[in-house]
Amino acid sequence: MSKVITTRVPDGAYDSLESIAREHGLKIGEHSREVLLASLERGDDRDEVDRSGQAPVPERLSTVERHTLAMLHRIHARQLAADPDGAGWELERAKVLEYGWTGEYPQLFTAIYAELPRRDSGLVMDILDMFRALETSMKRLDDEERKAVEARSHNSAVFRGFDANDDYESRLLSYAQHLVVDQGKWVDLADRFADGTPYDGGNSHHTWLRSYKRMLEAFTPIWREKIRAGAFGDGSFDLTPDELAEVLNA
Repeated sequence: MSKVITTRVPDGAYDSLESIAREHGLKIGEHSREVLLASLERGDDRDEVDRSGQAPVPERLSTVERHTLAMLHRIHARQLAADPDGAGWELERAKVLEYGWTGEYPQLFTAIYAELPRRDSGLVMDILDMFRALETSMKRLDDEERKAVEARSHNSAVFRGFDANDDYESRLLSYAQHLVVDQGKWVDLADRFADGTPYDGGNSHHTWLRSYKRMLEAFTPIWREKIRAGAFGDGSFDLTPDELAEVLNA
């Protein structure tokens, strides 16, 4: 059994929707139905798609999109005149687009990754901020205080990276590498992303995200309180031994 949905849109929007539907060879009602049903599918598997790494391959492209992409492939083929194999590959992709062979579309989008949601981007930044504060605070303790905190804690104050063998954490790792290595931010943690031992480019070879999230839950209210206190002198944002132990035992 099916239900009927009726909606009103401005004249300009209707004309645009009708034009898009026509490009796909559909009536406006048929196209609207496909878009609505597709939105439900995207909502159901959004987390899975986001974490898989590979962006979903479009089921279809508009005539304008196909024309634009085919033209770019043909331009690239001309630039590869000295490389017959490369040029041939580009011309083959152009032909796929021009003829609309949707079964071949996965080959066109193999190097396109799913978008990293803003919440995950923010999570990476929060984790880097936390470890910068933890490591700085630990360094400013005297030897006796540091040993006491370490003895009371089951987590490390040293950032260990993300697991490159885990689909989700590997995406967080690539973004962290971009922030620290490419953009030069969080320079205090730059050595954690150096190639080779002991950090292997930030690859922890073990999933740490759950531990990081628990630590963040303890760290965030402590950090916010220090900001609210408004003391901006040297060391004013350092965590006390008790605060460090609370975060490291989360």
